[in-house]
Amino acid sequence: MSPSGSPWSKASWPRRLRWVVSAVMALVAVAVLAVILGRPRKEAVPASVPDKPASVQKIDEREQVRYMEFRGEREKIEFLADRGFVGPDNMYHLTGHVQITDFGRQGGRTILASCDEIIHDAERTRFILTGNVQFRLERASFRTDTLNYSKPDGAFQTDLPIVITSPGFTGSARGMTYSLKTDEVWLHSEVRLETRVSERSKVPLVINSQKLYYSRPVRKGRFEERVTMSHGLSRGSADAMDFELFFDTDKVNIIDFRGHVRLHLEQEFEDPAAGPDSRPKLDALHTLGGRQDFEADELTLRAFLNTSVLHSFESKGNASLTFRSPSRGVTRFRAASIDFIFDDVRGLLREFRAADKVRVLRTGLDGETQTAEGDSLLLPGNRDILQIMAGPGRRVTAHFRGSDLEAEVLGINLKNDDFRGASVRAVFLPGPDKKPVGLFSAAEPVFVTSRWMEFTASDKTYRFYGGSRMWQDKSQLFADEVRLAEDTGAADCRGAVRSLFPHTPSDGRPQEIVEISGGRMGYDAERSTAVYEDKAGLKTGAFRLTAQRIRVLLAPETKDLQTITALDQVVITQPNREARGNAADYLLSDRLVILTGQPVVTEKDKGETRGDKLTFRLADGTILVENDPRDRSVTKIKS
Repeated sequence: MSPSGSPWSKASWPRRLRWVVSAVMALVAVAVLAVILGRPRKEAVPASVPDKPASVQKIDEREQVRYMEFRGEREKIEFLADRGFVGPDNMYHLTGHVQITDFGRQGGRTILASCDEIIHDAERTRFILTGNVQFRLERASFRTDTLNYSKPDGAFQTDLPIVITSPGFTGSARGMTYSLKTDEVWLHSEVRLETRVSERSKVPLVINSQKLYYSRPVRKGRFEERVTMSHGLSRGSADAMDFELFFDTDKVNIIDFRGHVRLHLEQEFEDPAAGPDSRPKLDALHTLGGRQDFEADELTLRAFLNTSVLHSFESKGNASLTFRSPSRGVTRFRAASIDFIFDDVRGLLREFRAADKVRVLRTGLDGETQTAEGDSLLLPGNRDILQIMAGPGRRVTAHFRGSDLEAEVLGINLKNDDFRGASVRAVFLPGPDKKPVGLFSAAEPVFVTSRWMEFTASDKTYRFYGGSRMWQDKSQLFADEVRLAEDTGAADCRGAVRSLFPHTPSDGRPQEIVEISGGRMGYDAERSTAVYEDKAGLKTGAFRLTAQRIRVLLAPETKDLQTITALDQVVITQPNREARGNAADYLLSDRLVILTGQPVVTEKDKGETRGDKLTFRLADGTILVENDPRDRSVTKIKS
């Protein structure tokens, strides 16, 4: 895949993830506080009406009603109304600008309530607050038309809509029940909470659900029956959302999304005039794409102690995380669990990880798909390399750039598309328009093993090092280090280079192996020529040759041997003889080696023979010694 088609593009997913999630946690905390936690531990306002207040018993009508009740030494309740009377229904009525103030114990909260009318029975077991009912708890206000209180049940209840407002958020629901006995609350349906995430954001964050339950004694609650969230183009949903508050502060400790969890995040709308962006930053993961989709069976969000700042994002059950970039393509992570762990309240990522059946899929704009599979995945927060690992006795498998890979560990650089592996097995697969892989044909697979492998995307170069071996059928290449250029097919090898070329003689003899070696080797794919240097050598059968350089010409398509030329300080060794010269040509079709450049052959117990050209016939082991054509002398030396 070309760099322009790479899906590892620049974005800010985890930064926005943590920012929005922290806002969700804060919003849940504020909403719960406003609905439930705003009152003191004693009973709520209507329940504090005195058991037998003489001021409201059997009065026909009174103007400007005001009375106080003291409970204990410090707690007091104040009732104000324009009128008080007993109606034809034999119920007690307080009407006209009714206001109730619970001053609480010393140091406790002040709770205000108002309505058009309060109606209660003579026994004070049933209370009805009607007409513009409003609670003002701390900085939050709650409005409804009617609120009922049953003293035997110890519960407040309404089936009518409720509107919630505060400086930080707004909300609504239809129907509410609050139990004084168990200190629990239920919002019956159509629950909606809305807030601004920050001053930079131009659109609100909205949470909707059908039901909300909260227990104050255990400080736990639950949004039920399909929870949805939205923030501009971003949105999320789950079957239910559980939450738990810290015991020391009124902030959310844990949020658990349960069942069919879905999140879709896109770049939020921001106001640059709002000042610098103080949200968390996550270097490497910013490169993955501007649109993200997340799915899982469960998702747990945990806050730092006594804060609303996200500490961890932990999912399990069919987790999937997808990044989309209009210019780079799609990257998808799949695993049994996918987690983000943050280091501190400054917003630094400690690690991104996934476990159990991990799979990474990348699809470029050209439609090419690249995959990697393993048992776990890890991205340390201060690194750019995403590591995919396998468990004991297992290996990571991958398909990258038309090649199949296996490795103990595979690393992907999220910023520049480089990747690397340890204990690698690779297969370069054939395909249309594929370039040859070094000395090997593009028509058949090429296999590689190496202790280490690296791919550099900027120049599209593979580097295998540490006991590398490449082969295709019987053709083989060994080296300490092998570099392959993907675009051209060129190769550069270093350290104990050794190539094995199969060759079938034209005279019907069995196939033989020609071995060529050197300290280094360079292959020019355009000329289909390999040059071995630094103690270069050639072996075939009992024939040995060494030189400063050995140049090999291969057939462009099949990569079969065509000609071999040795240059500078050429030494040929056969049983009982040695020859030296400055150049040698190996004619494979005729099985002839022609030595030139002041050649001399030395035979054991026979001395030296010189000539202008020595021709070694490998088929029968003889040597033809030829002098200057003017001398017309030819000597044949038998083996």
